[in-house]
Amino acid sequence: MNPKTGACTVALIPAAGRGMRFAGDLPKQYVEVAGESVLFRTLKAMADTQSFDLLTVVISPDDTHFEQIRLPENVALLDKNFEFGTPKIPLMVLKMGGKTRAESVSNGLKFLMEEKWLDKDDTIAVHDAARCYVNVDDIQRLLKCDCPDGAILALPCADTLKVADESGRIADTVSRENVWLAQTPQAFPAGLLFEAMSKANLSEITDEASAVEKLGRKPQAISGSLNNIKLTRPEDKAFLEQLLEQNMQMRVGQGCDVHRLVEGRPLILGGVEIPFDKGLEGHSDADALLHAITDALLGAVGWGDIGTQFPDNDEAYKNANSAELLQKVWTKIQKDGWQINNIDTTIIAQTPKLAEFIPPMKKKIGEVLKISEHNIGIKAKTNENLGYLGRSEAIEAQAAVLLQKFQAA
Repeated sequence: MNPKTGACTVALIPAAGRGMRFAGDLPKQYVEVAGESVLFRTLKAMADTQSFDLLTVVISPDDTHFEQIRLPENVALLDKNFEFGTPKIPLMVLKMGGKTRAESVSNGLKFLMEEKWLDKDDTIAVHDAARCYVNVDDIQRLLKCDCPDGAILALPCADTLKVADESGRIADTVSRENVWLAQTPQAFPAGLLFEAMSKANLSEITDEASAVEKLGRKPQAISGSLNNIKLTRPEDKAFLEQLLEQNMQMRVGQGCDVHRLVEGRPLILGGVEIPFDKGLEGHSDADALLHAITDALLGAVGWGDIGTQFPDNDEAYKNANSAELLQKVWTKIQKDGWQINNIDTTIIAQTPKLAEFIPPMKKKIGEVLKISEHNIGIKAKTNENLGYLGRSEAIEAQAAVLLQKFQAA
């Protein structure tokens, strides 16, 4: 059911192409750039504008890749479980992509209009799935343009333009005055674009503005950014990763936790129960390793420690599962845009021997944080029979974490 009331702004992202000029087995919209798929980054940029009431992605009918990508934290699939009124932006997935980009846009727009997701006076913004580094501020400026013929992001041409013959020899020099290089998004009144796409020969349409121009209309050019490149060739991926690295924030956090060994408690470390005649004493399940990781994450973002988040005098956390507490903390941190680069930990325990339990610990932590086990280090050390650790009176865990956040252009 369409709950739309009043005017709305919808983003339409054609993502049905195979990207034949881009080497590799995956369509380019699913290729990972600096750890995230291109389509994830594109959806995140659109959602981060906080300007769209609905995101729509048009994929191929036989697409088998979309369901495997991660969605941004502020985006949720528009299905029977979606809750309108929440901060999350609904994402509609349309499996009606055509053989060309123009066909995909036309099919998606027709559906939105016929199913009344769009009225003629609403705004539709079409954006290439492969332009994943679009500037959020540029999108907002585009959407604020009040030109009745629509508007597009574009760059004033700074290079000399040459026309070559079939052999590649230069035949003419073209004036670059008033010449613009078209980008996306391109935004229009929905009724205008629907009319333009319906009347156009789609095989001749290279972008939405060209269809609107055939109606005698003149969309406004809005100056965009050089960084808003379209991922087309393999070398574009390396360039985009360099851009992301230049705008990357990094944070380091460290955590340390120690619990006394006592009788009558299970020994749980890294979310794994370890056979032993003693366990760790604490208000929760006293998983020292997960507590240390939690503290490291909280420390990296400056949010205090596990005791601040989950006080040990609160009965709600008595015998709490530390894996669930860690997951709650990480979900909250992720919403701020952070990703885990890697985690390194050390467990100091005279007894029991822990080597055989390290692989299942890494598996469990990877599942909780949804990261690769290859990015998790766990080392088990004794304390050479020195001090309370050496006397097997307690177990200590230490953790260090590196977080990273790729800023928008």
